[in-house]
Amino acid sequence: MRELPIGCKARYDEIERIGYELLDQFINGNRSHVLTELMDFEDPKAMLAVAAFMLMEARRSGLGIQTDLIDFFMESA
Repeated sequence: MRELPIGCKARYDEIERIGYELLDQFINGNRSHVLTELMDFEDPKAMLAVAAFMLMEARRSGLGIQTDLIDFFMESA
């Protein structure tokens, strides 16, 4: 199980780091790895925070991957 640090700043930084890492994996086609990593969170709220961060960054990137990411989350559910 993946756990996040307890402190607010450390927790946010880790969510951001993991979000960037998983978004990069998603873009590179490693979608099963992304799903495995997201499902490995002990706290569902932490998983939601990482998924939300990924969506936010996908929108900011302007690469048109936000829709793909949304479809991936929907299909995975």
